[in-house]
Amino acid sequence: MLPFHITRKVAIRHKKRREAICFMVERIAIIYIESEVQTMRTEKKELNVQIGKRLQTVRENSGYTQEAFAEPKSFY
Repeated sequence: MLPFHITRKVAIRHKKRREAICFMVERIAIIYIESEVQTMRTEKKELNVQIGKRLQTVRENSGYTQEAFAEPKSFY
């Protein structure tokens, strides 16, 4: 059996490694989540641009100006 001070040093070393690994895993998870959020923002922006272009095309094909299209009474 190993002397107590040696086993304690080994235990402390393993604890520090576990803490370092946990920190790295948490950091990787945060980086991944931030990446996913950025991707979602980009996709949302692209979708909004596509919707805006479709609305503009419909408005122009219907002969409305932006002001007339914005007025609720102009459709009645």
